[in-house]
Amino acid sequence: GDFTPKSYAGRIFAIFWMTLGVATTTVFLERMSSVLAPDSGERSAGSAGISEDVFWRMDRAGKGFLTKDEYTRYILVRQGYLPLEVLQEIDGAYERMDVGRTGRLTLAAIQGAAQAETREELADP
Repeated sequence: GDFTPKSYAGRIFAIFWMTLGVATTTVFLERMSSVLAPDSGERSAGSAGISEDVFWRMDRAGKGFLTKDEYTRYILVRQGYLPLEVLQEIDGAYERMDVGRTGRLTLAAIQGAAQAETREELADP
């Protein structure tokens, strides 16, 4: 480096000082990462720990198998990426837009629902 200790005692001191600095920085970064991303090591999309009860709650259609959609929803809630209440609100909004109960939404249906929602917001004081 540009600045190095000139004396023998200064070099011995620098060895311990730099080692302590690196160790302190390592501990700091580890603690900060655990605060910013708690239990990140536990997040996986594996199938371990899925009980029969949980399986049947995931199987919303009751067909005895999980669709990709059902499994994705389960993982999002289980891992804490999406609260169950938010997922239920999304489901409710979809059901309100799917007037014909076809399981499909057209652009016109989504735009119509958005316009109706805007009208309701304007009508409420």
